[in-house]
Amino acid sequence: MSIRNEILKLTAFTGFESKACYAMAEEAARIAEKYVGEIDEGTFEQAARPLIKYINENHHIHVTAIVDSDHAEILEGINVFSTKDYIK
Repeated sequence: MSIRNEILKLTAFTGFESKACYAMAEEAARIAEKYVGEIDEGTFEQAARPLIKYINENHHIHVTAIVDSDHAEILEGINVFSTKDYIK
């Protein structure tokens, strides 16, 4: 399924079916489709490998790294409980 169809389906699912919301969804789909083709998986892999290597050499297997545009952090869940019982 295309990105455009996914965005429009989400717009309908949320109940925001007005002309203004539909126009915004169309614009979001147009922008998303423009940039999806620009993602170079090889470049992403080259960027990710040093961080994966660093974690494996300096931490244990239960840490997670989060990286965004202006910071990076390494996290460790000491006590974690997950459930999907309440998700509708």
